[in-house]
Amino acid sequence: MSAVDPTRAAELAKIHVAKKELALTDDSYRAIIGRFSAGRTDSSAKLSPRERHAVLDHFEALGFKPSARAPAADRRVDTRPQAQKLKNLWLALWQLGAVHEPSDQALAAFVCRHTSIAALRWNSAADLKLAIDCLKGWCRRVGYSAQPYHGRRPTLGEGRYEPILIEAQWARLVKLDAVKAGEQASIATWMGEEGFRVRAPEDLDRDDGPEIVSRLGKWLRRVSRGKPEISDGPDD
Repeated sequence: MSAVDPTRAAELAKIHVAKKELALTDDSYRAIIGRFSAGRTDSSAKLSPRERHAVLDHFEALGFKPSARAPAADRRVDTRPQAQKLKNLWLALWQLGAVHEPSDQALAAFVCRHTSIAALRWNSAADLKLAIDCLKGWCRRVGYSAQPYHGRRPTLGEGRYEPILIEAQWARLVKLDAVKAGEQASIATWMGEEGFRVRAPEDLDRDDGPEIVSRLGKWLRRVSRGKPEISDGPDD
């Protein structure tokens, strides 16, 4: 049995920590390994010392800080308003059945495709604006336009849910032929059958709104499974 090289082991450990900290997808990670090995391998274990150093230098350029001592959660979370807006739009698309994975990692992978920067927190304000515009365009193509709520009960708009999202979910279900035609093809009728005795989404209590969004989201994801997805590129 060959002796363990402690330097190699430490460098490989750093590479794997960097992958996690930068929220790289498996495909993105393998592509980086392949690039710095000139296509010879997509496995970090097969990198030469020079290649390992080059990969680590690249990860540090992307924002990885191996010597940082802050808690991991503090290094990963982006608290900027633009980042929260991105997450809200991503979760809306999840509830519309347009994306299959609601996690921060999936969102970061989406943003990376447009900015080439793996970790959300290392994107500039301009990068985030580009990603927001892309998500807004995607939302519009599935019938949803995020906007502040100004209905009869302003407290409904405190980030809990948007009646307009519920209406967009229902319209998408109708478009996907998941709802029976005729008088029964009504969101009010469906809500009544589900035990919510209201005439319109904006009449829901704050605690009931998210429950409706969740139920419709699960329905949409079942219906959307296996159907062609709408492009996530920017509007023309």
